Amino acid sequence: EKFKEKPVVVYCQTGVRAKSACTLLRAQQFTQLHHLQGGLAAWQEAKMPIVKSA
Repeated sequence: EKFKEKPVVVYCQTGVRAKSACTLLRAQQFTQLHHLQGGLAAWQEAKMPIVKSA
């Protein structure tokens, strides 16, 4: 409940599952969803930085 009005970025490896997840989250009244189109694979292909947590 406390995250429904906060920005949420949804991603997966190729973007397909993330798109489905956004549909489900919208049905649950999440209002600030951002879908990373093409997923992590497209992000890496574009040479964008990736930071892994320890």
